[in-house]
Amino acid sequence: MKEAIQWWYQKKLRQWSSEANLIREQLLQESFAMRRSLELSSIESDKLTAHHQKYVERLENFHSSLKQLSDRLDPPYLNEGLPFALQYSVERWRERLPESQFKLNLPPFWQQKSSTDDFMVFSILEDLLNIQKTNTLSNNLIAIDLEQNLFISKFDRQLKVMFVGEKATNSRLDSDRVEEDTNGNRQELQYLQQIFEGLTSGSCKNISGENSDLWLFEW
Repeated sequence: MKEAIQWWYQKKLRQWSSEANLIREQLLQESFAMRRSLELSSIESDKLTAHHQKYVERLENFHSSLKQLSDRLDPPYLNEGLPFALQYSVERWRERLPESQFKLNLPPFWQQKSSTDDFMVFSILEDLLNIQKTNTLSNNLIAIDLEQNLFISKFDRQLKVMFVGEKATNSRLDSDRVEEDTNGNRQELQYLQQIFEGLTSGSCKNISGENSDLWLFEW
């Protein structure tokens, strides 16, 4: 069963990569050309009408959505190595969570063993950040540490993700909604652990403190 799931997952990765290339090489180029055509037509008429402006804005939003979709299907820089992809991703997260401080520790050299595993680790981290973003823990610090060639573990790759912050109080959040969200998050996090361990044959541990949450991924 495990081999069948891994085969299916690898097949989907190839499909997603192909679809991302189609978006980048065709659809993004076409949407950019359409936007430029509208802008040039407005220049030739010596004014940008409200009608033109509306469609230019729609095309800009469409172009942005296409780029985000292609990045989700095939994360930028992942082919160059997991550290490059993580660095790019963290920069995007800094924009999305300006109230949080990110610390990133990456190895200067990365020897890729499996592009499938790298994609899985990257995707798991993205999902983990998305879940923690809605958690009751107000994340003041998010520390991400990637290592390889370990000598203290049976695995040679390790990703540590530490969330440090303060728990939201009931005066700020409705207690029933907090409990419901927490239970939902807990279930999703358990699924992430199972998926990571199942598809990478690795290990995932979680250690929670009063104001901290540590995730340790090894593969």
